[in-house]
Amino acid sequence: MSGGIDLLPWRAQRRRQRRLRALGLLALVLMGCAVLPWRALHSLQALEASRLQQLPALQAQQARLLAERREQQQLVRDSQHLQAELIRLQQPAARHDRLLAVLDEALRYLPEGVYFERLSLADDRLEILALTASARQAAQWLEQLQGSRWLAAARWQESRQSSPERTALQQLRMDIQLPAAWPAPMESLP
Repeated sequence: MSGGIDLLPWRAQRRRQRRLRALGLLALVLMGCAVLPWRALHSLQALEASRLQQLPALQAQQARLLAERREQQQLVRDSQHLQAELIRLQQPAARHDRLLAVLDEALRYLPEGVYFERLSLADDRLEILALTASARQAAQWLEQLQGSRWLAAARWQESRQSSPERTALQQLRMDIQLPAAWPAPMESLP
């Protein structure tokens, strides 16, 4: 052994190089540990900033969609209101059509010597006030009306002598029950 002389100087040089490499790697890892969180934080801030920039556009789109939805709801409400109003307006027309159909049927069977004085319709009940010279003609008319497709039931409500000026005429009050469902209209006769 050579008494303090290092015969292999390259070993120390290798140790120094390994130490420098290890320190360089350690510095690189420490720098990476410092830079990566900063970079991640910077990326998150950039993402949040881009979202904040989109926020007014998203709020405007949301407000527009809400306005469209409110408008659609209002249109649905208006449509329902108009349908209800149309039904309400058609009811008098339907009642008028019913009254005309019953009046047409009653006049079609009206014998000579029987005269209408008044006709009133309340829901499914029709009241006819007529004048007649013969009770037989009135009974015949009632029989014909009972066979009508527009009437469910017909009966005399009362019969009394007309006013003194018309002594030869009797006043008849007839109560007629109309059917719940109206028959389908027949084709008009030529």
